[in-house]
Parts: sequence; C-alpha cells; structure tokens
Amino acid sequence: MLEYQTVSDRILAIEVNAKPRKFSIHVAPIYAPTAVSTEESLEQLYKDLDMVVKTIPKRNIKVIMRDLNAKRGNKRRTHGQRWWEKED
Repeated sequence: MLEYQTVSDRILAIEVNAKPRKFSIHVAPIYAPTAVSTEESLEQLYKDLDMVVKTIPKRNIKVIMRDLNAKRGNKRRTHGQRWWEKED
C-alpha cells in the first residue's frame, strides 16, 4: 500500500502498488446512504467521490466498491431475498 486517505465517514481512498511499477491501483470503498437518508447527504457523497476520482491519474486503475445493503419501503431485505424479488 502506497497511501490511504479518509475522505469522509463514508469514503476511503487507497492507493496500491501494481507490477510493473508503471501505474497504481486506486481502490475506493464506499458506504452509501440508504434510501431513507436526506438528499443532501447523497449529494455530498457524490461530490466527495467525484473529487477522489478526479485526483487519480488517468494511467492508473480505478476500483470503486460500494456497500450493497439496501432498504425498500419499511422493511430491510432478508439475506436470502434477491434484489429483483418483491417483498410480501
């Protein structure tokens, strides 16, 4: 690992060596707000993410990972339920 930066409480930027050493891999794990969050918190997340992506050199590889926990309606999805299935 070359460097890491805590961008916000929802985004971490990590730079990792790649071989041959002509480029680096940048990983940004993201914990996105749920559907019940405010529009402002979602907008801030995308502004922060945009800032992170713009600082990565074009020759480097970008990997953006996000938390896939989701809420639909008033219930959380169960572990076995697929995203395309409707809740009862």
